[in-house]
Parts: sequence; structure tokens; C-alpha cells
Amino acid sequence: MQFIQEASAGRYSIRSYGPGEISVLRTVDSGVETAHETLAQSLILTPTHLIRAWPPQQFDQLAAMHFDIFDELRPDVLLLGCGARQRFLPADLRLLLAQRGINVELMNTGAACRTYNILLGDERNVAAALLMI
Repeated sequence: MQFIQEASAGRYSIRSYGPGEISVLRTVDSGVETAHETLAQSLILTPTHLIRAWPPQQFDQLAAMHFDIFDELRPDVLLLGCGARQRFLPADLRLLLAQRGINVELMNTGAACRTYNILLGDERNVAAALLMI
């Protein structure tokens, strides 16, 4: 799916997504869009950071260490795109994230991409950890 949204200057947004790829767009301070980048592996996206090659490539590979980066990023909400369908975190990971004060919302990756752009448009401090569809 491809969609267009007015992007905030100096921010990363999601240009499009589909099976096996997510296209990320960055705008510069003048509001001019830079060339988009299409990624074919799991990633983390915040308004100001693009972390390529997030290690887990499938939902079942998620482990506590994969969430350490969010202690530094400190998003108000973390959208976890689980792949083609919504999944639920094991109890130990849910507890870990709760103890760290990380509010995580799990959804399929397409829904996470759309939700990320909506929250970005609302100037929210959002992060998206996205596994490929």
C-alpha cells in the first residue's frame, strides 16, 4: 500500500509498505522530501531515528535484548508491527516492558505503519519496531 501524508520537517515517515519491504521517507527542515529508502528487513523508526537491520526477523525471535534500545529512545508509545498478523508478546516480555515503563501496542505491520504516520502527524513521540510482512 502506498499513501501520501504531509510530513513534518526533519522527520522520518513511512511512504509505503508491502510484502517484504517498507519505504521510509525523510523530510528536511525546508520541508523538501529527500529520496526515500526501501528496506527489506526489520527496522525501528522514530520521528528522528531510522535504525536499519533490527535483529529479529520473525516474531518468534523477539527477546528482551531487542527492546534495550527503547530505554534510550524513550517513546511515549511503541508500535510493534508483528508481521502479517497481530500476535501477543509472551508474559515475560510484557512484564519487562511494563517494568521499563514502555507502553507497547501490538498489531500487524501494515496497521503499525499507518498508525505510526497518524501519530507522527499529531507530533507524538512514537516509535515503530517493524517486522516484515
